[in-house]
Amino acid sequence: MSRFHRPAILLASASIAAGILVAPSAAYAADTTTQLTKAQMKAELSEVAKATESASVAGWGGTYKVTISGAEGGATFAIDPTGGRAYYEFTVDRETSAGYAVANKGSYEHFQTRAEYAAAKLLGRPSAKFVFTTNTKLDLDDWVDDNEPRPSIMLADSANHAGTKTVHDDGSSTYSYEVPEDAVTTIEVGEDGVLDSVGVSYPPLLSQTLAYAYGPQTVTLPSADQTVSRAALTKALAYVDMPAATKDVATRSAKATLKAAKGKKVTVANLRKIARNTAAAHNATANEKVLAVTNVKDGVRVSAKNPYTGQKVSYTLKASGKKVIMRKA
Repeated sequence: MSRFHRPAILLASASIAAGILVAPSAAYAADTTTQLTKAQMKAELSEVAKATESASVAGWGGTYKVTISGAEGGATFAIDPTGGRAYYEFTVDRETSAGYAVANKGSYEHFQTRAEYAAAKLLGRPSAKFVFTTNTKLDLDDWVDDNEPRPSIMLADSANHAGTKTVHDDGSSTYSYEVPEDAVTTIEVGEDGVLDSVGVSYPPLLSQTLAYAYGPQTVTLPSADQTVSRAALTKALAYVDMPAATKDVATRSAKATLKAAKGKKVTVANLRKIARNTAAAHNATANEKVLAVTNVKDGVRVSAKNPYTGQKVSYTLKASGKKVIMRKA
């Protein structure tokens, strides 16, 4: 895939959290490496998770870097509990996936398709690249858990691997373990016992690193010029491919009518019924009444009008013996 969506960060989190091994800070001799059992690592992990959770109270953020089969990507993320805001932005191969959330107000999502950009232009908003969805019940913690690599959760989820612990002369620690297929996870913990970074290496296919910072964060939301509402975008999307959609519904209606006739004479009543049902299904999928079906002699007219440009498109379908005659009107 050329586009990395939000799940890319979640996937990284899940793979890292398969067993993170850390320990509380103490006074150690320089660069001493020891082996730890699963039980020892799990016990130490619990203490570091507590320290990391405390360090995260005022806010936290960080960066994510990944190389997958030669493709490079990076992300930034931050959570501001005081302001009730959070965001992530992930970019790979010049393509961006991003999201912002505001507690009890709603969330912003970066456009992911060409159709969304085309819809924004129909709305007269060519600079827009985010869609805002109102949600007065948005819980910031839930949104963060779904979208961000929360450090304490990554530490607490699982630590079911034996590995090594290297204690440095400044009191910081490096933990690492290897899982099957030679994937190596490396954990850096500061002298304060708080998680600094997590790295996963699976050469030559994968290399990824999450680095954290703790304390108050600033989350700047997309501007008004960059944003359209979900309702407005949904309506505009329904008209982006209106000419093609109108032709498609007319064509499918004709084919379905012929199939229903089973080689016998096509009835006008059946043609009209099928055309209306087909158009209604399209409108329901689009969440907008794009297509209208009106009766004409011996059949129907399937038509649409773009409310943003005024463009009109229509096709007539007429029963003629064992055939359906379709013409652009």
